[in-house]
Parts: sequence; structure tokens; C-alpha cells
Amino acid sequence: MNVDELTQIGNRRHFDSCLRAGWKHMAREGLPISLILCDIDYFKIYNDTYGHQAGDHCLRSVAQAIRGALQRPTDVAARYGGEEFAVILPQTDAAEALLVAEQIRLKVKALNIVFRPETVDCLPNSMVTISLGIASVVPGQKNDSATLVLAADEALYDSKRQGRDRLTMSTLLNFRFTTVN
Repeated sequence: MNVDELTQIGNRRHFDSCLRAGWKHMAREGLPISLILCDIDYFKIYNDTYGHQAGDHCLRSVAQAIRGALQRPTDVAARYGGEEFAVILPQTDAAEALLVAEQIRLKVKALNIVFRPETVDCLPNSMVTISLGIASVVPGQKNDSATLVLAADEALYDSKRQGRDRLTMSTLLNFRFTTVN
């Protein structure tokens, strides 16, 4: 089974399989592959505040917004874990991946899922938002898909450190490999 039962998008197994296949294909073709990791901001607090049924509804809605932002049949959306999602974009360079990531961010915001926890004074928003990390590279002999995931993950955490509800392009790959700009 390759579909996450709750969100009805790919599950982690599907993600792993598609990333391996996409990586090999892009390596053969000499084309870029991009990865976007997304995390629902303050989801644990949302779930604790509104309950698990509302949390499940939020996860389903965000998953469908992510899927709705994808334009090509080769693009893959998957639930990466918990409240984290992944998007694989074959034949997509960094500039194009940034555009897709911004569309995802805007579509999630447009869901207008109310989020007003009384326990968190520092929340800047009154609705559910997501943070995104993006990495892009042309696969080759001196790099691997695990490093692409690491780079996107680091960029995601940079987005969170910078205040959430934003996207960050990885710089990790710039130091190790040639990236597509």
C-alpha cells in the first residue's frame, strides 16, 4: 500500500520509492531534481487545542492543498511523517521549485483554518500555516538522494528558526555539489 490512509496522498514508502526512481532517472538524463519538505507550524499545539478529529481534518486539508499546487503528473506529494509532507519535483530546478513551494504555502494559508491558541502568546498568525525547505541538485556520482533530503530538512528548520510561515532554499548542497540556480 503506497497511499497514506488519512491524507490520501503517498505515504513514506511511496516517497522513498519515488525518490530513488526519480534520482536514478534524473542522473541518467543529467537533469535536476528538487525536494520540498513542509511542516505544519505548531501542529502539536493545534492538535492539543482543538482535538484529534480537528487535527486529522487539518492534515487532510493541508495534504490536498499541497497536491493541488502540483502541476505535472511526475510531481509527487507524500506524507513524510506526522505533520510533515514531502514533494518530489523531477526535472525541476531551484527557481522552479521555489515557485512551487510558494504556491503550496499560499494554498495552505488560503484554507483559512482558524488557529487561535490561548496558551501561545507568540503565535503571529490566527490560521494554520506551514514552513518549507527546498533543495535542488543534478544527481551525479558525487552526491546522493540522502544528502538532498538532509539539505531540504536543514532548509526547513531554517524556515522555522526564522519565524515559520516561510520557505528557505538550502545552501547545504552549494558547498558540496553543483546546484541548479
